[in-house]
Amino acid sequence: MVVKQQPKKPSGFRKYLFLAIIVIAAGVFIFSGIKLITIVSGYKKGSDTYKQIEDLSGKTAREPASKGDTDTSETVFFDVPALKAINSDTKGYLYGEGVLSYPVVQCDNNSYYLEHLFDGTPNACGCLFIDSGISQAFEAQNCIIYGHDMKDGSMFASLHYYADSGFYNEHKEFHVFTEEHHYVYKVMSAFVTNLDGIVYRTTFSSDEDFVNFLYTVAGACPYETDYGELTADRKVITMSTCVGNDDDHRMVVVAIRDREIKEES
Repeated sequence: MVVKQQPKKPSGFRKYLFLAIIVIAAGVFIFSGIKLITIVSGYKKGSDTYKQIEDLSGKTAREPASKGDTDTSETVFFDVPALKAINSDTKGYLYGEGVLSYPVVQCDNNSYYLEHLFDGTPNACGCLFIDSGISQAFEAQNCIIYGHDMKDGSMFASLHYYADSGFYNEHKEFHVFTEEHHYVYKVMSAFVTNLDGIVYRTTFSSDEDFVNFLYTVAGACPYETDYGELTADRKVITMSTCVGNDDDHRMVVVAIRDREIKEES
């Protein structure tokens, strides 16, 4: 006769171990869920804030059609003085159709706006900001602007699209609005660089030194761009953002000032 052995009942230690594993797993799941909700909520807050700013300051003007033409064109511009009344750190507004649309600020350090929105709210989206060491802001020879590479595609995440010449061909221009000017910039170069790359230079010993800088930066682009003659009186903006989790490199898009649009009196 075969006697079947009864299954052993789990000991008290095993029971507690099993419950501990369940509790830990549940805790990790809950913590991860809370963290995800916090991140998504932060993205939403940032998106809503900048949409409100865009709606507040953005204006559209219709230009009359030329003689014999039935079409009309629209010009978008942004009310920088209105933004400066909200935040005195405001230096301008950066707009690229189908690319990005954000205010640009500057303070006495390069940390604050990494973690604060335009209105001062703590938020991982931050705000686009000019390097604190550049006293002339947009009138500097090389105005460096920093912004996050956000996973939801906001802030400077779209700069990575310029690795593709096809995207460049459809988005060649950026507009910079200040209190007194409306400048149009042409994209001159786009590439990945080291943290100490030449593109981050802000002082130049001579006109020749600056022109050589422009040619070096333009030559770093992997495809041909249309930027006109490189002369010492040209000015550039260097837009810089992270490259994923790579702490040693940055994606930069450099745009050179092409013209100014004057408001009709």
